[in-house]
Amino acid sequence: MMTHGHLYGVKSGTQHLADYAAENGCNVALFGHTHTPCDRYTDAAGHRILLCNPGSLGCYTDGRRTYGVLHIDNNSALFGIGEP
Repeated sequence: MMTHGHLYGVKSGTQHLADYAAENGCNVALFGHTHTPCDRYTDAAGHRILLCNPGSLGCYTDGRRTYGVLHIDNNSALFGIGEP
């Protein structure tokens, strides 16, 4: 699943986004809106969801300029956050 994030209230937390992803059969939720990098798993509706936010190259909030790379291979996903 990929979304900007504002419709799921990600600035207040990611549980609503994770629940929506799980309910719709998604294993990965890519989102933005917060400009803060995120690379972690969470449980939602009995499923393990990988939450991925690349952060921001320009409008960063934590002093870091970041980007994300998602690699999907053989039904597994790996997300990494990099700095230019």
